[in-house]
Amino acid sequence: MAFISLDEVLKNIAEHVQVLEKPSDDFPFPKISEAADHFHANLINFDETAPKWYDKTDTKHPRLSTIAKDQGLEILAHTLGVHKREIKRHTNHLIACEKAGISPDKYPAGSSLDNMIYPRKLYMKPKVIGFDCDELIAFLNEHKIEHSLTSDKNLPSQTLDNKNTQEKKQGRREQQINFIIETAQTLNYELLAVPEGGKKAIKAECLKNKSLFTADGFDHAWQKASTEKIISIKDKEKYL
Repeated sequence: MAFISLDEVLKNIAEHVQVLEKPSDDFPFPKISEAADHFHANLINFDETAPKWYDKTDTKHPRLSTIAKDQGLEILAHTLGVHKREIKRHTNHLIACEKAGISPDKYPAGSSLDNMIYPRKLYMKPKVIGFDCDELIAFLNEHKIEHSLTSDKNLPSQTLDNKNTQEKKQGRREQQINFIIETAQTLNYELLAVPEGGKKAIKAECLKNKSLFTADGFDHAWQKASTEKIISIKDKEKYL
């Protein structure tokens, strides 16, 4: 079985959806919201033929899970509304600035931990719950949901060999850095402008992955990523 995560599925579908509003710094979510809306509606409306949900939390081998299904649908229900919530949040900010007599350009709304792409209590779950890739692709094709997914067993054997070799070569530190990056992006942080308190939030989530991180391991991985200018605290000079 070729497992594919909910996170991978959503981001792939989002690449193919058509929306009137283009993503921007203030409103980065229109495509992912539309993708979640379309996918969620089909999973609900065609439940009997929908692909089965799997969970691979703390294991290499995905397992069938009704809990993963409930969590996945909850995540999708959250994500499909993230764009509208962001519009409402910015509108409220503009109204508040006008009432206070201050410029919204000088005091921008910034990002919000309360309106992340995935719900806070489940925001790492989309990476470990998902589907059998073949079942998922058949479902997407049947319901004319555009995508560019392909299962591993449909790839040339040489491609698979290269992929497996690359994964083996990737060291633990690189895995940690990649996980830090993914966590920062899930929190909607700019990698080179992580806000005050953002590193602490990233660390807290990373340490939940006990198989990959210790507190010292996170600190070393962060330092390496920072030295290589992969990630940085916003205006960190003022803390030096």
